[in-house]
Order: sequence, then structure tokens, then C-alpha cells
Amino acid sequence: RDYVYIPLGGNRVNKLKNIRNILIVFLLSGLWHGANWTYVMWGLYHALLVVILVLMGKSQSKSPLIAQGKMLPSWKEFLQMVITFCLITFGWIVFRAENLTDFVQYVQGLCQVGTLRACYRFFIQSDIWPKTVLILVMMVVEWLQRDKEHGLEISQMRPWLRWGICFVLAFAMVIFTDTKIGSFIYFQF
Repeated sequence: RDYVYIPLGGNRVNKLKNIRNILIVFLLSGLWHGANWTYVMWGLYHALLVVILVLMGKSQSKSPLIAQGKMLPSWKEFLQMVITFCLITFGWIVFRAENLTDFVQYVQGLCQVGTLRACYRFFIQSDIWPKTVLILVMMVVEWLQRDKEHGLEISQMRPWLRWGICFVLAFAMVIFTDTKIGSFIYFQF
């Protein structure tokens, strides 16, 4: 943002130049992750998502807080959150693929009928439930603090509550973490 987007004019230029700036920034973000076509595609994919918002006249700075003044989002807001989650998760497929051929094979595999059955068996027969509960707890904490600058900002809580939450989350992570740990994705860079 500071070294590329703003010097190019950011969004304080006409719409065509703004789109150009977005494409450049996201292309460079992809290349920053590595010299692989999958990273370039990942950057361009996210650029496309942002460009669509720009063309629709929507931006993060103009977006109101989700469910402002309410406990739960409207159905429209909920659907928008689900769509955003699915789009970003799809982007992680191209990011994680070794090459574009693998990416195409992953996507083809997702579109097969047996994939839904395999997902169902995975959730029913695996030990993923404790981890899912932990993730849901963290999502609820983040949701309740969506008006804060940082989603998991707990600095305003009473100290005993803050320490209690940290202890429970740390304890849960130790209990539910796999003993075999894969390499962190950024170690490959």
C-alpha cells in the first residue's frame, strides 16, 4: 500500500487507473510469495475480486459494520459473509497448489459427486469436532467484537476475563493440536 499503491495514485485517480493500480499491487503480492504461476494467479484472482467491488461502487471504507446495533446479521449479510468465505477459501486452493495442473485437478475433484460423500464421511467419522468447536468459539468472540479495530481485541476486557479466555484458548489448542505437525506454509519461502 505505502510503496506501490499510494505512489501510483491509489484510489484518488479515475476508475481505470484505480483498477490498474489494484492489478499491479495484487500481481506484485503474488510474485512476492514466490516465482510460481500459482502465486501470480492467486494475486490476480484477488485483484479480480477487488476490481468487481470497485466496479460495483463498493469498498471496505464505504461498507457499514455488519449487523450494526443487532446481535445477528440479516440473511443478506449472512449470505454475503458465506460467499466471501467461499471465494477466499477457493483462492487458497490456487495458492497451495504446486502448479496450475494440480490446481485444475483439485477443482475437478471438488466438482465430482463422490466429493460430497467424502466430506460427509470426514466430518462424521473423524476427530475434527473438538477443533471445530474451538474455531466456532473463536468466531463468536470475534463476532462479538466486530466493532473493534482488531477482531480478537481483548485489551478492553477485565483482566481476570482476559486471562481466563487466553488460558482456555491455550489449553484447548494444546489438547486439540495434532501430534504430527506439518510445516508452516511460509517456511518454504
